Amino acid sequence: MSRPPGLFVSSTCFDLRQIRADIIDFATSLGLEPVLSEYNSFPIDPDLSAVENCIRAVEERADILLLIVGRRYGSIVSGNKSVTNLEYTRARAKGIPIYVFVQRSIVEMLELWRGNPTMDFSAVVESPLVFGFVDQLRHSEGVWAFTFDLAQDIIVAMRRQLAFLFMDALTARARLRGAAIPDQLKRLSARALRLLVDRPEMWEYRLFACHLTDEIARAKRERLDLNYGVALGRRTRYDSAALTKWSVEKMEDLAQLIQATHKIVEVIFPDAIGPPGTPADTEKVVYCAERLSEVHLELIRWSNDFGKVAPEPEQATLVRLLAEFTSRMIEEIELFARGLLPAIEKAMKDKVPFRAALVLTAPDVGQLNRTSF
Repeated sequence: MSRPPGLFVSSTCFDLRQIRADIIDFATSLGLEPVLSEYNSFPIDPDLSAVENCIRAVEERADILLLIVGRRYGSIVSGNKSVTNLEYTRARAKGIPIYVFVQRSIVEMLELWRGNPTMDFSAVVESPLVFGFVDQLRHSEGVWAFTFDLAQDIIVAMRRQLAFLFMDALTARARLRGAAIPDQLKRLSARALRLLVDRPEMWEYRLFACHLTDEIARAKRERLDLNYGVALGRRTRYDSAALTKWSVEKMEDLAQLIQATHKIVEVIFPDAIGPPGTPADTEKVVYCAERLSEVHLELIRWSNDFGKVAPEPEQATLVRLLAEFTSRMIEEIELFARGLLPAIEKAMKDKVPFRAALVLTAPDVGQLNRTSF
């Protein structure tokens, strides 16, 4: 049986202690799983820092984020960002529902702060960074922020908003049950399926970005093998001639992967999207995301194969250089995947056409050519 939805409450703790306690009772009464750092069910990894544990909990346990902004900004842990800021950023990247509540006194002073940022606002906020965070939420990122004075204000509003969310879920469920979903689409995550059902603006591109990110995440184990040089299985020894022959074959495989990448991004994906004004081919969009993620996995495996070679001393430099050949390309695909959704959002904001562009940097064979056995 699956677990109940996790309601992650993100806020400073000491000044909002009673509000957080009231939210625990509220969440529990609805059958939700409250996820709060002071709650005894909060998952802790002793090997991680407090900040890392909080971010990990957002990633693994948060299905809904409730962000509560009071007078304290909290400890700064990264640049000018607090833990609460980082939790919000991670939840936004994850794509889960986010509900923001800002103390009324802060909202009432926001306009005055914008015009006079050097004034003393210590009676309202502990740090002016609170105003900056709220301003970012309300304007730069277009988040709807409710105001509150008491915990009850949050509870009343959340009860209604969760009812709306539940109705959306029922509507999406009805649509899914009434639609025949091809086998090729059954691997889609919940957030990808939601895009497929709701079809918001630029949903085709969002679906590609979402599914590509999900599929690349499946290669985490092989990626860690590459990062830490873990090679499982029997190691192989080659004499100079055999190593040369095998290396040439590997380079041919690499060239084929590069060609496949070009075809997926430059030929198949535009065909899947189709001309303006025509519906996209959903199965082809999903196909492109899966095949590109498979290229990413094959590039990792290509490099990991060299970890299974037991080189002679005179072969060690060549084997090491070959193992590093795909590193840049692997990172470029990962950066491409991570940057897709922000680029799509920017294109929508600027009202300009979006085009997915992935360029893989060809390996530098110069040093390889200077290496001999």
